[in-house]
Amino acid sequence: MKIINKIRGYSYDAVIFDDLDCYMFICETKGCVVITEEKTPNSNCFKPDGGTVAQKHEMGCGVACVAMFLGVSYDEAFERFFSDFDLETQGLNMVFVREAVQDAGVDLRVYVADEVPDCRAILVVKSLNAEDEGHYVYWDGETVRDPSPLRRYETPEMLRGRIRFVMVERRR
Repeated sequence: MKIINKIRGYSYDAVIFDDLDCYMFICETKGCVVITEEKTPNSNCFKPDGGTVAQKHEMGCGVACVAMFLGVSYDEAFERFFSDFDLETQGLNMVFVREAVQDAGVDLRVYVADEVPDCRAILVVKSLNAEDEGHYVYWDGETVRDPSPLRRYETPEMLRGRIRFVMVERRR
């Protein structure tokens, strides 16, 4: 991580993801962490091969997980499904997350589980950053994709005992 003094009047910490050839900037604004991305020429920060999409709003983990599940950018998921929500003050409940994915044509089944499933899923877990709060992470079937800019789930072992609900595609 390197420090970039000022960009557009804000102090930024830049995290460089070379494998995606893009930059994720974390800036502190009004006491909350906001994620934005700056792309290098000819880059694609949202590769469909399973890269983690960072949340851009204080409570945007649900948006980021919907984006990863559907293979779209954060901005596309937000504009398409959640633009009426104030994600700086209130997070998304499971009904809204499930409806967004279903509106995109994927039927989801929601259930209680103690372990990660053997297929891709959106997981509702206990937050590592806010006591008694929920948090969404994406499980791609092999890797935990946590959109949080703060403390993150990085391995399936970290999820043990912390999963509340699992949303998976309903198999017909």
